[in-house]
Amino acid sequence: MEFVSVSGRFLNPSFEAKLKLVFDIYDVDSDGSISENDIRGILSHIPLEVIVRIVIILDFVRNGRTS
Repeated sequence: MEFVSVSGRFLNPSFEAKLKLVFDIYDVDSDGSISENDIRGILSHIPLEVIVRIVIILDFVRNGRTS
């Protein structure tokens, strides 16, 4: 019964549970905050081409065009 209760939290998590999961993923050193080093650690695992696409999309969203 306990397994069903615990697994139910992962099958239909609340918004807060999802937010905590994402926060914990980005808080690489588990110090309770997301630092520049945490972000650098995450970004170091993303291919450069993907980062460039993200920057282009964010630029477009911000300015309505890419520069």
